[in-house]
Amino acid sequence: MARRPEKDAPMDSEHHRSLQDVARLQALKLTGLMDSLPEASYDRFVRLASRLTGSPKAFLSLVDDRRQFLKATHGEENPARETPLSHSFCQYVASTGQPLAIEDARFHPTVKDNPAIQENEIIAYLGSPLLAQGKCIGSLCVTDKNPRRWGWADRQALNDLAACVNSEIELRTTNALSQGLAELLPAVVYLSDPTSGEILYRNETARDYDLTALSDRDTLELTHRDGSHHRFSHHTAPFGDGQLLGVATRLP
Repeated sequence: MARRPEKDAPMDSEHHRSLQDVARLQALKLTGLMDSLPEASYDRFVRLASRLTGSPKAFLSLVDDRRQFLKATHGEENPARETPLSHSFCQYVASTGQPLAIEDARFHPTVKDNPAIQENEIIAYLGSPLLAQGKCIGSLCVTDKNPRRWGWADRQALNDLAACVNSEIELRTTNALSQGLAELLPAVVYLSDPTSGEILYRNETARDYDLTALSDRDTLELTHRDGSHHRFSHHTAPFGDGQLLGVATRLP
């Protein structure tokens, strides 16, 4: 018996306009995740997605207007790092910002002609949106080579896990912006571990000075790499898990 076609996806013109949206592409670029190296935290997310839904394969896919980049994969022997949009199911999550559940891709009106059905053995697909700055930049998804009816527990587990990925992406973007701003400042900016005294981060200005003389005083004298000495107004504040953020502004 032939299966009933599943619910239609957006029309092609709307779909492509959404993928090419400038704000969406800028939000994706700002994450710095496209074409980045594998990272343990994202690898854990796809393993959990596979385990929680009982799916043989899981992917963390980022979608621009030309391709999808697979930041993390699970269940693939020789995983590709990217595919063209012609082989992407995740593009439809990225264009709508909504979860997508496909029980049998061979009968789905949007993806029934997608080459990934034959080439990658994707028959069943479940994807949840990944967000940056309120824009959908990709999907956390699981797949199966057999038809599958995705239950409420599968959908909820993947949505919850995608929310965790979104928090990780937001933290990554915030940290990158903070460091970028720090590099632009003419002041000495550093992050230290008060327990060990280790300097965990220093901006470009700070790299010109010997920071071994740092203390909790409001005024410091630091030695420049050229041997000259300069006085600084110094302020610190707790940051993160027991760390200390310091800013020293050179005095006239």
